[in-house]
Amino acid sequence: MSDKRYWKKPLTLAELLEELESDSIPQVPKGIVIFPPENANDTCDTDEDSGDENDVVPNNLPGVQLRAQAEIDFEVESDNDWDSDDGLPLSNFIERRPKNSKTFAYTLNKDLENSFLEWQPIQNVKNNRSPGTTFKIFFDKDLVEEIVNFSNVYSQQKNRTGDITVDEMYCFLGVLLVSGYASVSRRHMYWQNCDDTQNKLISAAISRDGFQFIMSNLHCNNNTTLDKNDKYCKLRPLFNNLN
Repeated sequence: MSDKRYWKKPLTLAELLEELESDSIPQVPKGIVIFPPENANDTCDTDEDSGDENDVVPNNLPGVQLRAQAEIDFEVESDNDWDSDDGLPLSNFIERRPKNSKTFAYTLNKDLENSFLEWQPIQNVKNNRSPGTTFKIFFDKDLVEEIVNFSNVYSQQKNRTGDITVDEMYCFLGVLLVSGYASVSRRHMYWQNCDDTQNKLISAAISRDGFQFIMSNLHCNNNTTLDKNDKYCKLRPLFNNLN
């Protein structure tokens, strides 16, 4: 019987037996509990079973008992029905991976071998040259003479009186190097008679007018023979000598 209203009302013994015979109840019941019939307190004679007491079948039951309400008694599972491993933590069932153990080979009463590399002594380059001598390794005399010649040619083309020497050109380059780390707001302050601005090294090496003359005529190439296709033609001879 699939009607939901049918299952909401109490079943009689006859209806319950019909359900069991039709396999509507999948679980086998432990027993059936029959409630007292409707005429249990009546003064009339009660219906009795027809048949042997030891052989009780539905056909031998009286109608009063078949119409009485009945319930199925199922067997309740006890805690003993559970597996003993159900209470164990899940960590017990995790497969333990074997640990990789390292093996060490050693000998007793023996010093360990030295596995460190032997450090080589640092090779220091002996610097016995002065700063001026080191500078002349790159700006040698031939290079400075070439710059002096191009500068003098340019001053003649501009009708400026004066003749630059190699020593003056070295002094000029030295002033440029010093001004890189001992700078002043105006270049002529190196030659002032003030204790806070005068640089005795510069003022003793070259005069202010001599430095200004070289600055105005400094050239590294001849303007009359410049290669117009070369963007660095005015410095090309200097690049070639330094490389």
